[in-house]
Amino acid sequence: MSVIFLGLGFICTAAILFALVLLVKGDGSREQKLMQYFMIGALVQVAGYILELTSPTMEAALTAVKMQYLGSLAIPISYCYFIYSYCHKKAPEKILKVLKAADIFVFVLVFTCDMHTFYYKHTEWLYTAEGHGYLRLEYGPGYWIFMVCGTMIPYALSLIALARVCVKREEYVVARKYRLILLLSTFPVIALCAYAMKFTYVYDFTPFVLGFVLSNVVILIWSRKVYDFSSLASGILIESMGDGVIALDDKERIVSYNPAAAKIFPSLNVTMTGKKVRGLEGFPKDITMGEVKGEFSFNKRFYQYNMEPIHNRYGNTMGYVVLILDVTESKNYIEEIKHVREQAEQANIAKSAFLANMSHEIRTPMNVIVGLSDIMVEESRGRKVYEYACDIKAAAASLLTLINDILDISKIEAGKMKLVLSEYHLKRLLGEVMSAMDVMASQHGILMQSDYDMSLPCCYKGDRNRIKQILINILNNALKFTKEGHVKLSVTGRKGASDNLEHLIFKIEDTGCGIREKDIEKIFENFRQVDMKRNRSVEGTGLGLSITKQLVEMMDGKIEVKSVYGEGSVFTVEIPQKITDKRPMSEVPEEGHSEEQETQPFWVEDYKVLVVDDNRVNRKVARIFLQSYGLEIDEAASGPEAIEAVKGKRYDMILMDHMMPGMDGIEAVKHIRNECGENGIYPKIIALTANAMSGVREAFLANGFQEFIAKPLDRKQLHEMLKNCIPKERQKESRIWIANRHMEHQRQEEFQEVCIKGIDTDEVARHYSGSEKDYLELLELYCLDGKRKLALLNELWENGDYKVYGIEVHALKSASANVGAMQVSNSAKEHEKAVNRGDTSFVDSHIAQLLEDYEEQVKQIEAFLKKHKKAGGSREKEAEIATDELLKEIREALDSLEAFRSKECAAKIERLLQYRLLTDDEATLEMVSEQLKLYEDEAAEKILKELIEDIEHR
Repeated sequence: MSVIFLGLGFICTAAILFALVLLVKGDGSREQKLMQYFMIGALVQVAGYILELTSPTMEAALTAVKMQYLGSLAIPISYCYFIYSYCHKKAPEKILKVLKAADIFVFVLVFTCDMHTFYYKHTEWLYTAEGHGYLRLEYGPGYWIFMVCGTMIPYALSLIALARVCVKREEYVVARKYRLILLLSTFPVIALCAYAMKFTYVYDFTPFVLGFVLSNVVILIWSRKVYDFSSLASGILIESMGDGVIALDDKERIVSYNPAAAKIFPSLNVTMTGKKVRGLEGFPKDITMGEVKGEFSFNKRFYQYNMEPIHNRYGNTMGYVVLILDVTESKNYIEEIKHVREQAEQANIAKSAFLANMSHEIRTPMNVIVGLSDIMVEESRGRKVYEYACDIKAAAASLLTLINDILDISKIEAGKMKLVLSEYHLKRLLGEVMSAMDVMASQHGILMQSDYDMSLPCCYKGDRNRIKQILINILNNALKFTKEGHVKLSVTGRKGASDNLEHLIFKIEDTGCGIREKDIEKIFENFRQVDMKRNRSVEGTGLGLSITKQLVEMMDGKIEVKSVYGEGSVFTVEIPQKITDKRPMSEVPEEGHSEEQETQPFWVEDYKVLVVDDNRVNRKVARIFLQSYGLEIDEAASGPEAIEAVKGKRYDMILMDHMMPGMDGIEAVKHIRNECGENGIYPKIIALTANAMSGVREAFLANGFQEFIAKPLDRKQLHEMLKNCIPKERQKESRIWIANRHMEHQRQEEFQEVCIKGIDTDEVARHYSGSEKDYLELLELYCLDGKRKLALLNELWENGDYKVYGIEVHALKSASANVGAMQVSNSAKEHEKAVNRGDTSFVDSHIAQLLEDYEEQVKQIEAFLKKHKKAGGSREKEAEIATDELLKEIREALDSLEAFRSKECAAKIERLLQYRLLTDDEATLEMVSEQLKLYEDEAAEKILKELIEDIEHR
């Protein structure tokens, strides 16, 4: 019998070694290592049992038993972990940790069994009938701990996990042989139970049964090609994928599939395994085997499929894998994007239509405002009316600039902005830019500088108007944000890729507030003005620089900005331009006529013009403009009326409004050209429209018009059109227009009457828009404030409060410049600079001179005002006023002041001063008048209350 057992032991050992050899060829995954653990444990256990069978003494047999426990304790736990991993289940970690602790405890008990009877109550060495010795053991409580914790519980957990898989995952049971592994796993349990029930006393079948079972499990897994656990991991990944995967053999039969594929095709289940995939409901029938991609829809959802062939090492096709992606959400999203895009395109079309309509609707009333303000400027004789007209015209120009900016940015965004290329003279263009900016610079008290490289070619081809717009936008921006110092335009160039290409470089420097580094990129955004808190007083929409950048890029140029916050900025614009005349600017005089020559008026005799516009005021503006040329003007309020007028009279020119109710201008022109015979063919027809969108001019020229003028009517544009359209031989020189320079000269003559030492009246005439009377009131206010400010400046200096002193001299600088006291203004400016740079020694050494000059200037102005009043004559004082009436009038004046009606109060005080009053009362009321002029309402209120109390107590 012992020989048979030894033979079984060696056979079992060979099976275990064969299984271990197979495992060595695996991929080194965790599952493979677990299999190696329990197979090594089985090998140790079988080897120990063979040693026990061949032991000559009881001591040797006990040592062999301890060796068996070393192997048997490693098997159940490792096998349990493996089964859970193989079944794709999470192992019960807490239970297994307790069992591991129990195994360690048992192992200690076994190795110390010679010292106690807790594990073995009794050990005895006996002999069989054949004379072979064997070890007979009587177990104690420790052994049953081993049986329960080290064997029964781990095996029970493994069998439960296998049983659950067999019940719940039918489609995978056959492929992975779970049932067979479950059956094999029961044999060690049966053998163990048989040994525990003492069905065998001498020989124990358990080690051999366990070794054979574990070896067969490993060989079974190997034979099914699931020993490679990287492939197993891939299988797990495929099962967990949200996309469908179907594996086919070379005959297009279904081999396997994942749960996602079963969700896509409801009829895909275990019964379809081995059947043709084309029989699967919903699967595309026109699919061809091979590398194929396509789309199909099923059950109201959209899918994309991708078929890939599987080749063996010899290149033969073994089967196919079909990947199916659910793209319903993506498809819906794309459709939604298409819908949104269509809506956006429709909105863009609507926006363009709106802008065109807005252009017309806004420019129509603007035509009236600009036109009538021009007429008022030319025809006004009164100073007030002239000044109001100038203000209206300036405000209208600002509004037009805003409208044009909005339309420009809209055209750029719509891709409808086009460059109009023409030949231009660079020096003349720069002169026009500087001329436009000089006015604004003088208003801000900023020095405008220029520096041109006169060796640059004189003529180029490009869009001169857009280049002017770029330079004016940047210069205008620089002037807005520069409080003092200068703005400088420099122009240089560098050679381009060819001889006739020049890269013009425009550099605009300013000494303004500068830009933070983080804000430099933001300044080119639409409707964006950085540092709003600091620059909140600066007007603008924030479109200028955005339009500038986009215009530069349209010309294939670039724009750069360098700035030091608080010190200034430098804008550099580089634009490539084609050279048309290589002669340097220094050798070639400016071409063309001056602005004065361009707008030189002329007279035309016997030239008939028909103005067609549905707006009466627009017709009036056009009539007044055209009358300056001596033209015979008729009017028509509609297209049909214009047609009738042309049928009855031959006109030399027709100004036709574009948008009119009933029949628009284009339709009216077609009728005139086709129905009015010679009268309809003869006249030049000029389109008069408020629509300034891109492409409008071309549309008019294609519909019978000869020229196009945008509203609001501009005197220069209208003049240029008439000069070009009216034959030269019919134009006669005239001096009908009243030049604005004449008005300025008249203003200078008026201010020449103001002769005060230290006052520059020419400077006043240039920048002050008020009347002479207003200016005299300003001088009086300057004197009143001067008395207070002289004391305040001296007090601030004595107290060492240089910060507030700097604020006050800044105000003095501006106030003195406003009245023309330029010497005092310049001195105050130097003191302000000294305070700003912290040079208090300059203030200390020059304050006496500043206060002396200031005081002397105030005295000079006071002397002139007294002389002027005396020369004008003083009206006789009215009769005395009764005390009660005086008190009543003063109380009414106080009530007006307390109700914040200071002007009303001042008027009442001035009326009281016309009466003969007591000297003290008159002086007090004059003091009140002075305080009101200085806007010191609280002080005036206090003085009036004291005067009332004084009069009441007399």
